[in-house]
Amino acid sequence: MALNSRVRASTQDAEPRMQEQTTGVDLPEGFYMRPTESVPPHIGEMIDRHVAANQAAYSGSPQPGLIVRLPSLEKLGVTCEIGVLLAQKTRQGTWRGWLAVGECDYAGVSDFVLQEEDGPFYSAFGMVQVWNPVEVKLPKRCDVLGTLSPDRMEAVYAMAREFKGSIAANAGPPFPGKVGLRKVGGYAVVTGTPLADPKDDPRWIYQRAYTGLARRLSQTSTSSAGALWAAAALKRSARALEQWTAGRQLAFTPQAVITHPLGQDADEPVNVGYRLEDLCELWLSIIESEGVIHVRVKRVGDAQLSVRLMRGDEPFLDEMLNQSQEEVQVSTEVDSGDVLILEDKSTQKTYSVPIT
Repeated sequence: MALNSRVRASTQDAEPRMQEQTTGVDLPEGFYMRPTESVPPHIGEMIDRHVAANQAAYSGSPQPGLIVRLPSLEKLGVTCEIGVLLAQKTRQGTWRGWLAVGECDYAGVSDFVLQEEDGPFYSAFGMVQVWNPVEVKLPKRCDVLGTLSPDRMEAVYAMAREFKGSIAANAGPPFPGKVGLRKVGGYAVVTGTPLADPKDDPRWIYQRAYTGLARRLSQTSTSSAGALWAAAALKRSARALEQWTAGRQLAFTPQAVITHPLGQDADEPVNVGYRLEDLCELWLSIIESEGVIHVRVKRVGDAQLSVRLMRGDEPFLDEMLNQSQEEVQVSTEVDSGDVLILEDKSTQKTYSVPIT
């Protein structure tokens, strides 16, 4: 039976029951009305997807490719539903994967936006944050609310490899709220666009918030979960910086390599460095136990520059780099949203560099 027919039949069947339940209530004539128009196609498709996801939902054992609901998030102060796309079992009861959420309007280049052909799924778990891997403890039986085929899992792995390597080259210009089809490693995926300027793009705040959630999850999991979070959080900051500089056509040359989050070992260094123009080297590092990002700015050649770290409208650091002081270091919270202000004294150019 077609969707519109089901809706009409359901409404007609319900009318006598509703009338029986409201006996003695004075309702205006014509209160009960049969629908005279068909359900709009896009509404029908949405209902069909929800029905398919509901029929596919079950309680099952964790397996790669499943999207499961994370249990007991209330103790972390989380009231919305959060899922995780499972990728790899690390030990008994512990799994690595990526957070699955529903805010597709905030999709970036490393967010995998699920489509109907990817398999049945609840809309509350319709976007996989490939930039935000986690390691979590799960019960033997979980609420399974989505399933990806092996082929679509390979597409997610391809996005993870892209995130490891460099900024996406075929994602188009920044456009908050827009998603589109692109190719990653030979696979067709639907993703968002690169980040725009932090003043104009709420996705910076969005990603910082979920980075903070990933850290809280890691603190309730295993010791290796902290290293996974630290590598992923630093990589997110690095990729965001690359997107920011690419949008301004600035020379921003990598000086170090960040290891892949899903292959991160606890004893590997979590740091990365860049050279900004011919002005300075910018080094970022994270110590997982502290949950802060350490920033080191070192001048290049004879450059003279002022370095300020702004927290809102307040300067948290204000230093001058010249021949008497070659570098400066400062630490800030990973989800603080602090901005590094670099001013080249020889050209009077100012760079407002988003750190987190």
